Amino acid sequence: MTTIRKKLIYAAIQEAFSEAEKNPNLNYDLINQQKLLNGIIFANKFLTTDEKTETIRIIAESYDYFKIIKDEDEKRICENCQSECLATSYCEICIRNYLKSHFSNWISDNDDIDNLIQKCQMETVAPTRIIEWILYNNLRNIKYLTEGGFSEIYTAKWIDGPYNKWNSKKQQLNKFGTIRVIFKKLENVENANRSWFEEAKSHLTISNKSSGVVKSFGLSIDPSDGNYMLVLQQVDIDLRRYLLQSHNKLTWKERINIICDIIKALYEIHKENAIHRDLHSGNILYLQSADLWCISDLGFFEPADKSLKSIYGNLPYIAPEVFNGKDYSFKCDIYSIAILMWEISSGILSFNEYEHNYDLAINIINGMRPKIVPDIPLEYKQLMEQCWDADPSNRPDISYLYIKIFKIRNLYNQNGSSKSNDELALHKNNINLYQFFQSNKSIRFKTNTNNYIVVLNNNSWESGNEKIDDFIQEIQSEVNDFNNTVFEWIPYDQFNEIKKISKNDLTKVYSAIWKMIHYIGINKTKNAEKYLKSLFGRKVLKIYGISQNPNTNDYILVYSNSINLVGWTSGNEKIDNFIQEMQLKMNKYEDNVFEWISYNQFNKIIEMSKNKSNKTYSAIWKDGPLHYNNQYSNYIRDSNKDVTLICLHNSQNSVSFLINEAAKYLTSIFGRKIFEVYGISQVPDTDDYILVHNNFINLANWTTWTSGSEKIDDFIQKMQLKINDYDDIVFEWIQYNQFDDIKEIGKGGFSTVYSAKWKDGPLVYNVNEKIYNRDSNKVIALKCLHNSQNVTSKVLDEVKEYSINRRSNILNVYGISQNPITREYIIALNYAKEGNFNSWINENYKYFNWQDKLSALLNIISGLKEVHQKI
Repeated sequence: MTTIRKKLIYAAIQEAFSEAEKNPNLNYDLINQQKLLNGIIFANKFLTTDEKTETIRIIAESYDYFKIIKDEDEKRICENCQSECLATSYCEICIRNYLKSHFSNWISDNDDIDNLIQKCQMETVAPTRIIEWILYNNLRNIKYLTEGGFSEIYTAKWIDGPYNKWNSKKQQLNKFGTIRVIFKKLENVENANRSWFEEAKSHLTISNKSSGVVKSFGLSIDPSDGNYMLVLQQVDIDLRRYLLQSHNKLTWKERINIICDIIKALYEIHKENAIHRDLHSGNILYLQSADLWCISDLGFFEPADKSLKSIYGNLPYIAPEVFNGKDYSFKCDIYSIAILMWEISSGILSFNEYEHNYDLAINIINGMRPKIVPDIPLEYKQLMEQCWDADPSNRPDISYLYIKIFKIRNLYNQNGSSKSNDELALHKNNINLYQFFQSNKSIRFKTNTNNYIVVLNNNSWESGNEKIDDFIQEIQSEVNDFNNTVFEWIPYDQFNEIKKISKNDLTKVYSAIWKMIHYIGINKTKNAEKYLKSLFGRKVLKIYGISQNPNTNDYILVYSNSINLVGWTSGNEKIDNFIQEMQLKMNKYEDNVFEWISYNQFNKIIEMSKNKSNKTYSAIWKDGPLHYNNQYSNYIRDSNKDVTLICLHNSQNSVSFLINEAAKYLTSIFGRKIFEVYGISQVPDTDDYILVHNNFINLANWTTWTSGSEKIDDFIQKMQLKINDYDDIVFEWIQYNQFDDIKEIGKGGFSTVYSAKWKDGPLVYNVNEKIYNRDSNKVIALKCLHNSQNVTSKVLDEVKEYSINRRSNILNVYGISQNPITREYIIALNYAKEGNFNSWINENYKYFNWQDKLSALLNIISGLKEVHQKI
């Protein structure tokens, strides 16, 4: 058999589906769908005979899976086991018999686990849907990813990989080989009445039957701690992060397609007489290779006739009747779908502006719902409102919701023209073949097949070095987006007009014309792998491939020359390494591209301030920083950018100090979003190094203010670097002349408290504009500390007692100031206009109901908990 070009096969399957949907006269049952697709594949002139055979096999295998699930089509007699079976490309009975014969080859040392896996294997419906006991030592490169719900999530490489093919001649299952997976450590949550075994059972049984639930491969155990682990298919992103990154680019057709996938998955779950109970955008996951949104996190997933003793879940998604003590029902999942519909329409979390507490729950019970966004399609809006109706009996069931949402989708397909009702059957029997490909080996090309023939022909290139060939194939196998550059071996004779641009001790940089398509830069480097696997390498440099100079045998890294980020050197190896390290840490398009910036890039340099350690200048950066352009999906420069230059005195003698100064502002939200450090430069006359950052607000230049006390200045900077959320308060040094209308409101043994107006006001993050603005003329409280002229740890400890988290139940603190006459330090605090609790309760107790009493007590307990956590 000749080489099978799998990527070409995947593209051909997609084209076949697109062609099939154009046929208005076809009765869309499974059998006729399969026949139509087979005919289209046989007519494909770009596939070889062997590739057509493989494509037909993949289509047949996937349709067999659905025929078994739906118990549809006539059964046949298997020529091997002589049993009745539904599948035609394999025999499900033979597979089950094979698995049963191998029960003795594995053991988990837990009877419940053994019985569960054996039961799942005896219900296997396809060779790609087999649940296994997975040996821990077959999981390599284990890395902590995140914490989800009550469990820790890790990534790993599974060396053997899952089963993926049945060999009828040899009567055995074949393994796929190494595949990337995620695994979830399973733990009991006693106060939720949930055991790890129940979660494992839910995942394994439902994912074996549902294409809309993240695929489970099986279970393993970590020998170091004895925790069982659920091994799952690796996915690309959750819905919450996807909407945050992409909402502004989504069309309504795309948004509706997302909710269609989610509703289809829930349809499959409800048809198994099960309730999810914890649907939210954090556990809706995207499998890019299949262009499919799946439901995950079945921790509270239970049969409909089994109830939980406690309320658990993400508060805005919980149906109001659950707060009133009712059991979870199918209609509770429907309510969660409504909130997901709203989130997809708006791009933000519902009730994001409220604390998720008792008060919000009461408001939801009383009928509060998220504010509907403008320009929402009428049919979508009406269905969403019906799904979040306060009365569960008025909400649709999953079957009605399923049909209704696909009818809405049809309105937005084919340029808005409506499809016939018969065509709805195709979507109802929607066969997503891509779910049968392992995610790290598949690719979905949204273009004509013939455009990729040259690239996809694996026999068309050869480097002559087995390690390099394997490396290139590995990089190509990880392509999972049609926008990704296809990494290749590029013969050196493909380059014309080669000209040297620059050089340093390690590399020489050339420009050239690549005959096929691109104007490129050529960089001889040994760091190809780390650049290729970073956002910086893939999206900023756009690395195209590897070549080799036949005269010197030097290997060449080939990348785009559209951005001048090559050939630079600071002249200091530590600084060069630090800059490269920062570039390779980029993981979001919003991240700054940290650079070495030549001093001759700056115009109109004007001194702003100075102190013992540095001077601060304003300047114009001629080229300007790089930022990602969503419209054109590339990086462009923001030329003639106003910037601030912090010139660090004598820094040429202490590179470590320079790197530490840069690093501390690059590792926090405060550093990235307020300071936006762009890079490092150097004054040629003095050799002093320069930190270059934005000049967006006065606070951004921390050298323009000084308290006059090094201890206070250091403390303020440490408080600023504690910011980990845009809603956190930006702690500042506040000039005393910023305060107006100062009035004494209270006095104690160690301090006097005043109310005042802060003229500029604190910084507040504008979510829509993604910038910080000042809340001017803000009424605040000033706590003047008696006899505090000398800065002591006692003064600073007093400040630490307050919180910069706006959602905290501890009083918020804005910064520190100083009375210029008495020299006493002042803590600027949020103004509690209702006074202390004693005064407030005396005034309001007669109006209290039990909800108010419990709410007040809950707030006090939450605050006390935070205090104890600080100790």
